[in-house]
Amino acid sequence: MGSEKSPGRGKGSGRKREKVRYPWTDAPLAYYHQHYPGVTRENLKKANVNLYHRLHELDLIDNVPKKAPNPWVEDPLTYYHEHCAGMTRGQLWDKRRAFYNYLLKNGLIDQIPKKS
Repeated sequence: MGSEKSPGRGKGSGRKREKVRYPWTDAPLAYYHQHYPGVTRENLKKANVNLYHRLHELDLIDNVPKKAPNPWVEDPLTYYHEHCAGMTRGQLWDKRRAFYNYLLKNGLIDQIPKKS
C-alpha cells in the first residue's frame, strides 16, 4: 500500500506537459503591431515579457523601437522656438544638453543665438 503511487501525480506519472500556446505564437510581430503599436522594448518587456523574449529569439526585436524618439527630431528649429525661445546656446547647454548636442551634430547650432 505504501509503495503504490497515485495516478497522474509526480514526475513519473507518464503525462506529458502540454506546451503553453500564446495568442501570438504563430505571428508574434503582427501581434505586437496590433496590440502594442509603438510601445518601446523596455515597456513591452514590462507589459508582456514572453512576447518580448519570443521576438528576441526570432531576431525580430529590431522591429520594436528602443526608446521613444526625442520630440525635437521632426523639426528641431520649430521645437526650439516653441519650447526654448530666447534661450542662448549656453543656456541650452546647461538645461537641455541632449537637444544642444543634437543641434550641434546636425549643423543647426548656428541658428541659436549666442550670449550677447
